Amino acid sequence: MNLQLAKDPCILWVNRKLLNELSAFSEQELKSISPNTDRAKELVLVFCSELNRSFFKKCRKEDPWISLKSIYLRDNVGASYNKLRELLIRKGVINVFEYYIPGKQSYKYEMRDEYVTSGITEYQIVNEKIRKKLLQRHEDVTAHALENPISSFLIEEVYPNIQLKSKKELLEIGQNHVKSGYSTSKGKFLKQRGHKSRLNSLKRKNVRYIEDDILLYERLTKGGFKVPTIGSTRCGGRVYDSFSLMPKWIRSSLTVNNSELVELDYSTLHPNIANHIYGNNKNTISHTDAANFLKIDKKEAKIMNMSFFNKRVKDMKACPLFEYYQSEFPSMLDEIVLIKDVYGYKKVSHDLFRIETKLMTEVINQLRALHIPAIYIYDALLVEKSNEAIVRNIMNNCAREIGLNTSV
Repeated sequence: MNLQLAKDPCILWVNRKLLNELSAFSEQELKSISPNTDRAKELVLVFCSELNRSFFKKCRKEDPWISLKSIYLRDNVGASYNKLRELLIRKGVINVFEYYIPGKQSYKYEMRDEYVTSGITEYQIVNEKIRKKLLQRHEDVTAHALENPISSFLIEEVYPNIQLKSKKELLEIGQNHVKSGYSTSKGKFLKQRGHKSRLNSLKRKNVRYIEDDILLYERLTKGGFKVPTIGSTRCGGRVYDSFSLMPKWIRSSLTVNNSELVELDYSTLHPNIANHIYGNNKNTISHTDAANFLKIDKKEAKIMNMSFFNKRVKDMKACPLFEYYQSEFPSMLDEIVLIKDVYGYKKVSHDLFRIETKLMTEVINQLRALHIPAIYIYDALLVEKSNEAIVRNIMNNCAREIGLNTSV
């Protein structure tokens, strides 16, 4: 990956409060992690930097728990990661969700609220042993990314052509969204926090703050872009990068080749993939039809459809959409319930993500052949307006070739 585009892996975003408190950790506590106390402090920061997602998820009013596999912790923190974890629990820095199933479910972690409110800041790792590990991990992740058709396309064809926005520009755009009553796809309203406490703002469940979104943007883009990472088979091999993880209102304000962008996404993709895999009804599923059947707003139907197929069976049955699918797509619904009962409720999600990634890989292969850059967002693309028609045509043709009853 072009070094000018990639982040320095030895510069971490770390919690401000924790960074300030490290000097108060006793020598005995630190030496339980490493004989070198300075190295122990930096190992604490490495561990907790992985929980930045918990920080941002809390700010965005999402599930804050982050799974960290023991093999990952052992490789990047060392054999003493258990002692480090127990120290952070005793110090009241993190909470641990101890629903652990060997080989299936890792421990989950979150930063405690009082640490979330302090914010995050950059920190340059100094210890040579830790730097060596971080640099090696960076090289490994980059090599893996270059072998993947989606992530290599992003690195080679897209990132060099993206123009970013300044913090000042984004603040102005965000303020305009606040004035217009902008809401996210999940129904949360954008607001400006100003001088209000972040701790109090965490309690407002239907609100997201532009300051937190801009901080996330800075973390994802300052000093370079995140090397794309390829998800496991559980998420179908989806690719995660600086732009797929970025707030939509910020992402849509960027330009490629100094041209404004238009978002192209498949209509009701996952329900139609589910019908393709499990059903025998050739009709197209739409948010509009579901909304009309249930006599609710289309946006409400869309929000429910975003999570319906990921739910446990009992939660599906409690969702109003269950009645719609039971009436209009009964064979698909029966098969999905059976699959979840036999293989576990997450099996269906894995299948949907797998087909989604297969579809988007084919789309991106065709765009690459035509040298058309596109920002990838799972089942959607951001493209230059001048390329809208040709990209729309490619996306629709690829969906038809797979046998999906959906279009852009």
